[in-house]
Amino acid sequence: YVSNNAFYIGTLQDTDTDFVRIFIDANRRVYSACTPTQHKQLSYIYRMIPYLNRQTNILSHNQHEQDIERIEYMSFKEFCDIVGYDSSHSARLSADLSQFRIYGELAVGFFDDLSELKPKGKYVVVNPHLLFGGEREQKAYKDICKLFTNEKEKDKS
Repeated sequence: YVSNNAFYIGTLQDTDTDFVRIFIDANRRVYSACTPTQHKQLSYIYRMIPYLNRQTNILSHNQHEQDIERIEYMSFKEFCDIVGYDSSHSARLSADLSQFRIYGELAVGFFDDLSELKPKGKYVVVNPHLLFGGEREQKAYKDICKLFTNEKEKDKS
């Protein structure tokens, strides 16, 4: 069940609130390809929405930061603690989430290097083809998409 208080289909009317685009076709494909057990794991992707940086889809503490160098990155264990998942088993959840594919691409990426974006460290990034809160015309969107395309190409080789 999806609440009409939180989700809208189509163009938003007279809103000044924060929002994230969720792409219906991608979500239908992901949901229909999942087993009932995987539906629970898919719910964790949606639980990431409030913690995603709007311009980069990186799990973070400051979702509205525009400067990539100033984003306060959230570890996957921190996320697990916030949503009530036993963080001592975070490796299992990350492995499960890494199995999700959208158009042959990862649904969630766990990256050590975001050289296209220039930050350093470990990052949890949601594929922007699934959901995205920033502007698609910006360079960051294209760079994040490229990360998932590159991962897709690595899997083929």
